[in-house]
Amino acid sequence: MRGSQSRTCSPAVLGGGMLERMLGRLRNVGAAGLRSRLQLSCLACLVILAAGACDPGVSYEPVGWRDRGDDGWQSGQDGMTLRMIGGAGGLIGNKWLPLELEVENHSAGWVVFESASLTTLGRTYTEACTAHPLVPLQWTVPPGIKKEIWFSFNLDQAIDRAVGPTADVGLFYRRDIGPLRRLSIRLRKERSWSWLG
Repeated sequence: MRGSQSRTCSPAVLGGGMLERMLGRLRNVGAAGLRSRLQLSCLACLVILAAGACDPGVSYEPVGWRDRGDDGWQSGQDGMTLRMIGGAGGLIGNKWLPLELEVENHSAGWVVFESASLTTLGRTYTEACTAHPLVPLQWTVPPGIKKEIWFSFNLDQAIDRAVGPTADVGLFYRRDIGPLRRLSIRLRKERSWSWLG
């Protein structure tokens, strides 16, 4: 029995016409058509999975800053050019609010960001952290240098309940060893969005 199975699957038997018939059927379907149908099926499955698995989102934009299209928003304050990349926000179920800024220091002194706060709906969130929870929030921007800084506010509830239609972000920094200063960024809820449109 074992010998007959190996004989029917041997290359000699397949070469005797069976292989040609199988290849002929594949040629009739067309490799491009088969590939595109497979890709379309995979894409449809991914879209269905992503749409069903993701919460809708919300985005906040800075008030009074210049809109630079795809480059975000820009504002000049206290000898610095600040550019907000992509606004702030995320999925409504998230319990954190991320914010990314690019800071260009035009002054002669160093700028050291030490902490940040988020005030909204009568609450102030002061716990800000970098990507790693063990690294404290502190960035130094030397004179004439452009540097990206980002942080994420830990919220006590999901974004859609913890953050109102407006919010105030306070960035606390020093110039060299001078007094602590506060830079304010007013945020406004711009839109809610969903993966489904």
